[in-house]
Amino acid sequence: MPELGNNESLVLELSDIKVKDVLFTLFLTNKRLILSEKGMKGEISSQIPLPVIVSANAGSGESGEPALTISIKAPDGSDRRMMFAFHDKHGAGDRSDERDTLLHVIEHGELPSRADPRRTGNDLYKGGDDFPVRE
Repeated sequence: MPELGNNESLVLELSDIKVKDVLFTLFLTNKRLILSEKGMKGEISSQIPLPVIVSANAGSGESGEPALTISIKAPDGSDRRMMFAFHDKHGAGDRSDERDTLLHVIEHGELPSRADPRRTGNDLYKGGDDFPVRE
């Protein structure tokens, strides 16, 4: 897991997230979204501060897997898009619940009330009771 800053806490950890055919582990904290390339042992490949996320939309990737597309405001003021595909893990089944949970947290700043790690069979929920709503 990447090193977290002061007053930063982990909310979600999602493995096998595909961005442009590269697999990452996605860490969502109360301050940023962090991508760590699979096998890089916590090194940060990319990070997105939550306030620059303009929108997020659920959909499907090219292979039909659940996907989440976010729009961000780049440092130069332009809008950029990034798609996170929820790669099919062997035996994991449909990962739409994971995508929808990530979407909900990005949009509402908190875990959905239905969040139940037993339902997904995944150690997905790392906390979030004190996840602040973004302004």
